[in-house]
Amino acid sequence: MSRFHSLRVSIGIAVAIVPLAILWFVLSACRPTLYFSGIVHTFDARNSVVSAVVTHGDRVRFVGSDGAADAFVKNRYPLPLRLLTRRVDLQGQALMPGFVDAHSHFLATGLTSILPDLSPPASGGSIDSPDALYDFIAREASTTPRGDWIVGFNYDNTAFVSGMHPTRAALDAVTSEHPVFVRHNSGHMGVANTLALKRLAADTDLPDSVRQAVRHRLANFTPTDNSGLLQELAAPPLGWLVLKTPWRHLIKVVSMATEAYASQGYTTVQSGSANAATVTLLKWLTRLGWVPQRVIAWPLHQTASDSLPDTINSRKFLTGAAKLIVDGSPQGYTAHLSQHYHQPLPGTTSKHQGHSLFTAAQLREVITPYLKADRPLAIHTNGDGAIELVLNALESLLPSPGAENARRVILVHAQTMRDDQIERLPALGVTPSYFPGHTWHWGEWHYRQSLGPTRAAFISPMRSTQEAGVRISIHTDAPVTPTNSMQLLWMATQRLTQNNRLLGGAERLTRLQALRAMTIDPAWQNRVDHNRGSIEAGKFADLVWLSEDPLSADDVRTISVVRTIVGGDTIYQMAQ
Repeated sequence: MSRFHSLRVSIGIAVAIVPLAILWFVLSACRPTLYFSGIVHTFDARNSVVSAVVTHGDRVRFVGSDGAADAFVKNRYPLPLRLLTRRVDLQGQALMPGFVDAHSHFLATGLTSILPDLSPPASGGSIDSPDALYDFIAREASTTPRGDWIVGFNYDNTAFVSGMHPTRAALDAVTSEHPVFVRHNSGHMGVANTLALKRLAADTDLPDSVRQAVRHRLANFTPTDNSGLLQELAAPPLGWLVLKTPWRHLIKVVSMATEAYASQGYTTVQSGSANAATVTLLKWLTRLGWVPQRVIAWPLHQTASDSLPDTINSRKFLTGAAKLIVDGSPQGYTAHLSQHYHQPLPGTTSKHQGHSLFTAAQLREVITPYLKADRPLAIHTNGDGAIELVLNALESLLPSPGAENARRVILVHAQTMRDDQIERLPALGVTPSYFPGHTWHWGEWHYRQSLGPTRAAFISPMRSTQEAGVRISIHTDAPVTPTNSMQLLWMATQRLTQNNRLLGGAERLTRLQALRAMTIDPAWQNRVDHNRGSIEAGKFADLVWLSEDPLSADDVRTISVVRTIVGGDTIYQMAQ
């Protein structure tokens, strides 16, 4: 055979094989997947439990028994796709819709990868006293160039025996050559040293309210004033921390945040107080594929002159409800209560009720354009005084009470909601997103210090709200508390404090109720339940595979996430 003949044969074979290879690649890329032999909780309207699911592309195509799923594939797809169908044996483990993050601060969760983590032991950290905090900052100062910022993240004074916040004077004693700001894990306050206060007063990246409050603090220091505590509108917001992140570190922040949520089964994540820069950043991160989950951003409404935020809605990114912050945190004594806090804040002698950030007239002015445009609002209210302010405003502005108002307003946290306030929710269409982690992380503090036994037992009144016919969701508020999904499930169904005190047992959810409050109900609150939150034909193939059935496991905290799937693609798989 001549060399030229051999060459022609080779070319002929290649011409025949290459199209077949391309066809094989295309078919393999779009082949169906059949999950079988599992405990599949669909969380549809009937809470159906099946054993098999078929996905194709980014959608669920079939839900049912193993045999029915096999028959579906056989009847639905041509022979090449039937032969290429990926078959995944769930081995009797559980498959559920991916968790829908009801409320947290997605990017901020990744900040602990580059900022000093001051979390208490209950949140996986080690800072359990002011001295431990100061020692930590001293170590940071020893390796940080002079003049550079040191920003500590997530300290919790309630984890200290004294209950006292760090002080400006003590931070000055640690270092006077670095601006230091330590952020409280409530997100509503933090403590600065003197150099940091001076820098903050001149920082044009900060809202005017922060700069003005800091300037007022600097102008009114007394020789005995050692407090650098900045609260609410005087505290640098999360968006400022993100802006202070060097671009070279941003990939690390995004990577850690993505992993933190994916490893816990979250297929939809949320940025719950996103300024304009954060909204733009998240839109491009999802578009470029750096964030594999679906993202819901709640644009932060900051001033009465703000225009309604633009709506962006794609398969992977959505601007949802506008976020409005009406008061602070109950553990930080800045939530607006209708009655005094149980005990004065440690280090003080006067009782107070906290305060709202809006008057009744101001609140009505802000929310009116949203109601007229049928644009949803997510309103941060922790104290029953702030909740009362919001409910009164809605009653005065809504043309008529009824179901047509549903999902207009999400009350975020709503920690100290009263019985009489719960009764008003159905007519107003208000739906709360509760933070049951308060019972575990701050339950003892609320019982002994901030709220007292009676009010503490009714914190996060989840069961009472559901029994009033109101749908709810539950959340971690990460990075305030970790993204741990099974811990969230456990806290909502146990309501135990760290001293093993049962705090309001009547308000515990069943596991089924809690799991719906982590999947289909937050999807409903965010108006995306048509395409996620349950496993039903036509919805996104957003799934979480768990090592045990969460409805029957002895202790849900021992359950592991085996795999997290977004749009049919695995974004996390447990190491073998």
